[in-house]
Amino acid sequence: MIYTLTALAPKFGWLGSVFASIRCFVHEHEKNMEWIVLLMGSIALAIYGVYVANDVRKRFNPRSHNGVKLFNDFLARQHLSYFMFFVTLIIKGGLGNLEKNSAVVLAIMSITFYSAGVSQATELGEQSLHDQCSGPSCTASIPFIDRLRFCRRNLIFVFISLPLAVVYAFLAQ
Repeated sequence: MIYTLTALAPKFGWLGSVFASIRCFVHEHEKNMEWIVLLMGSIALAIYGVYVANDVRKRFNPRSHNGVKLFNDFLARQHLSYFMFFVTLIIKGGLGNLEKNSAVVLAIMSITFYSAGVSQATELGEQSLHDQCSGPSCTASIPFIDRLRFCRRNLIFVFISLPLAVVYAFLAQ
């Protein structure tokens, strides 16, 4: 006998209720979830592209503190995904005129964030994260607050862009 998550909810208590709620939400918003999957897939592809480029680059030109710089690159370059997501929503999302116009603004904002973020990531990627660093062999530990400071601009851009993209995924029809 096949049980649905709804039928199993009483057997698993609150966890079953959570699963049943998720299933109900996904069922009611199936089309919107497709937009979310498109968004997350394009972000994952952008991150993978940065990773592959970094993997090739580090063979020829290693850089100090590559992990922090790579994370900053991930944050910066995913804004191309937001741009393409908003353009796709404008074309195929069934948005009203107001939503289309604001999606155009958000697409332009994404390109601006991309330019500013990549510029900052590139400039900082060539600099050392601290004074004691002496090239790619530097093994000094960087405090967490300095890592946040290093990625600050791109973190802010992502915290603006991602929620807006998710909201627009639910405005699509």
